[in-house]
Formats: sequence, C-alpha cells, structure tokens
Amino acid sequence: MRTIFILAMTLLTIVSCTSYKEFVSVQNKNNIPDGTQAIILTSDIETVKQAFKNKGIMLSSIEGGFKTEEILLDEGTRAMYKAHTFDNQIKITAFWGITQKVKSNIVVWAGADAASAYDVRAWDKVIYERDMKRPKRVFDFAVQIIEESNLKFSFR
Repeated sequence: MRTIFILAMTLLTIVSCTSYKEFVSVQNKNNIPDGTQAIILTSDIETVKQAFKNKGIMLSSIEGGFKTEEILLDEGTRAMYKAHTFDNQIKITAFWGITQKVKSNIVVWAGADAASAYDVRAWDKVIYERDMKRPKRVFDFAVQIIEESNLKFSFR
C-alpha cells in the first residue's frame, strides 16, 4: 500500500512539473494567392469577433477594430491578427513571429551572432507565400477560422 502511495505521489509530481502547451490545429489551404496581405470581409465586426472567440482566442479592442492576443500555432510559430473596419468592410491583417525555442535552435546551429538578429517579441506582417512555412500557417489559420464561421471573404 505504501509503495502504491509513493508511486502515485511520484507520478503526480512528474506530471505537475511537466510543462504543457496547447497548439492549434491548422488546415493547409491552397486557394490563397501568393502576395495576399489581408482578408476582406463584408460582415459586421461583432460577427467576426465571435468567430475568433469561438476558437477560444482572447481579443482586445483597438481603435476601429480589435486585435488578438498571441496564439501559438506550434512550438516555433506565434500568430496575431488585427481587424479594422473601413468603408463597411473589415480588413484582417496577419502577423507572425518566432518563439524562444526557434531562437535557441538558431544559437545551437548558427551561433549567437546569427541568433541576435532575431527578436522573439517582434511581429512581422504576413505577405502570403506558399513556400514560407511559418507565415503561411498563420494566414491559413485565419482563413480556417473565417471559413468555419461561414463568413464571406476575399483576399487583397
């Protein structure tokens, strides 16, 4: 009995000390033209907000729209979106960044000098390219959210 108790406590300690991050599932999209910089919607801002909230994404208000909090798509990719209302349309712009894990890998493989060029707090605007893995996933995720909410959209 004592052995079972010690084993249970050991497992509980190991599980409680293990970090766990939940990543989102991103479906690969092939219908987005290269060079796309924004998603344009004609629905109201509250409907678009609700589409992001349905995915459990935290939002904060900004002038003329909203922005999402940081979203971890995988161990190396961070995503953030900004939505602005303009001329009865909503423009969603995607931003991406790397995580500390990617920067640590750069230090190992390329050295500290090369890694110093990367900032894990920086956000880069996504210009869609099928060959760019991380920015593509960020844009694909935004399109996935919009499609799942059956919102009409176009690309610009």
